[in-house]
Amino acid sequence: MHESPSMEELLGCLRKVLTWNHQRAIQPDPQQGEAPRSSAVCWVLCGGYPKTAALELALVPMPTWPAGFLWASRGLPLRLVVAAMLPRTPSTLPLRLLGAGRTLEDALVDLRAMPSGPVADRLRRLREFFLRDRVEKARLRGGTADQETIMVDLTEITELENQTHRRGLQRGLELLVRQFERKLGRPLTEVEHGVLLDRLVVSPARLGDLVLDLDGPALDAWLRDPNAV
Repeated sequence: MHESPSMEELLGCLRKVLTWNHQRAIQPDPQQGEAPRSSAVCWVLCGGYPKTAALELALVPMPTWPAGFLWASRGLPLRLVVAAMLPRTPSTLPLRLLGAGRTLEDALVDLRAMPSGPVADRLRRLREFFLRDRVEKARLRGGTADQETIMVDLTEITELENQTHRRGLQRGLELLVRQFERKLGRPLTEVEHGVLLDRLVVSPARLGDLVLDLDGPALDAWLRDPNAV
């Protein structure tokens, strides 16, 4: 739930998991031959703190868990993760990216600041998937407010795509720099780094062929030639 859930929304979630537990109890798995020993628990991720529902359901912090993890102290199988209450740490970033308002703004700042790598890439894909899903639902509704949501989300999707493209270029450049330096037997200068990046954008496959086909002197001459491609 992107915002703070209402009492009715949480009761709806609870109703589903209680019904599921009841069905499992009266109709045990025939392969196991007995009713399950443990009951399913309903986990709800929400953007904000549900004040009214927290009082009605007696939601309290979960012992030994980080801030933002709540459970129903009256024995109900309900757990809440409130994105706005989570500590601002790398481990909570995937959850905070599903929040709203200032929580989401801070999470996006943290995401942009993450160094390139598999974890950052997966989080960016997660955010892009969420945005594309929201855009599709907004298009189906077709209201004026939905059109504004679409424009904002498409802008962020474009930014994420550009970030992915830039990081892809950076990784390709790092690999090429290593190959060029090994072939030349020396580190590349700052100017040569720029030359490689410009030519990588134009023809990445060509650079891969050159570093394999040319010897050191020929590769050095190619780097110094402003008209080379």
